[in-house]
Amino acid sequence: PTPTSTDLRVTVTDGKTTVIAGAKDTYTIVVTNSGPSDVTGAVISDSFPASFTGVAYTATQGGGASGFTATGTGNISETVTMPAGSSVTYKAAGKISSSATGTLSDTATVTAPSGVTDSNPANNSATDTDTITVKADLKVTVTDGKTATIPGAKDTYTIVVTNAGPSNVTGAAVSDSFPDTFTGVTFTATSSTGASGFTATGTGNISDTVALPASSHITYKAKGTISSSATGTLSETATVTAPSGVTDPNLANNSATDTDTL
Repeated sequence: PTPTSTDLRVTVTDGKTTVIAGAKDTYTIVVTNSGPSDVTGAVISDSFPASFTGVAYTATQGGGASGFTATGTGNISETVTMPAGSSVTYKAAGKISSSATGTLSDTATVTAPSGVTDSNPANNSATDTDTITVKADLKVTVTDGKTATIPGAKDTYTIVVTNAGPSNVTGAAVSDSFPDTFTGVTFTATSSTGASGFTATGTGNISDTVALPASSHITYKAKGTISSSATGTLSETATVTAPSGVTDPNLANNSATDTDTL
């Protein structure tokens, strides 16, 4: 008998060349039998990268292809029937890990079954590679819960530093140089969701270089005494600064000031 020959091919793209750690992404994978022969038993596979998480996909066909999974999760591994001229299109949605760095690379393949010669094996595999960028909205708030205070009185500031994401950040700088009229400062700090690198207990000004996973925060409580000779206003400013290589989309909330009338 005449050997069966056809051209199976695959493409994969997410339509971009750069992606953001912690962001959602969607791959479109298209498998086609360009003919001339029908094929039963073609194998389609895509083992998604470990940094592409929570994958869910759908699949649709054209030209009478069958045997594919219409909805699924995780990696794609199918054995399908593809008449000449038919195609299967997958849409795979997931989230890039907030800690991902470097590149995100996804490869899809289609393989002809035994007994079928593929006339162009070079297009049986396709890879989409994106550069991973780090983007995080770092923000800070500061308050002592009042608008007026008394010279000679004690006061406490609450300073909250948050990474609103989507990416994890290592090396964010947190600083607070308290006013000269706020004396004898001692502070404590606590964290949530894995933030680290902060000073748990300290005295004087705050100057920490910290790691802030997406959605984490650090809360400082700074206590001191207002100078008895202070007049006018008591103004206190806290800041958080992203390290080099991290894009902060909203710089307006990287600094916060609390001002009280004395």
